[in-house]
Amino acid sequence: MKFNPTYIVYDVDKEGIKELIIKTDTCEADYIYEFYTYQNGLVLLGTAHEGHTGLHIPNNNNELSLRYSHLRVTCVMFLYIDLLLLKIK
Repeated sequence: MKFNPTYIVYDVDKEGIKELIIKTDTCEADYIYEFYTYQNGLVLLGTAHEGHTGLHIPNNNNELSLRYSHLRVTCVMFLYIDLLLLKIK
């Protein structure tokens, strides 16, 4: 069961159409981010499953950073959109 849904609307790839990003969870350890855009209807771009994370907008690039931190370990991944797919680098 999903709890505490939150969302943001932001143009990730700077092409003029804002993406809808929804975060759901059952607890802090299992965040799920769902990324949607609009192209002749609502399109799911992909999901990112993480816990203990924060989603950040770095320096107006065409990407978002997803930072995972837990028990002295930190990992940063960059999310971007390419051909209507959410990708991670």
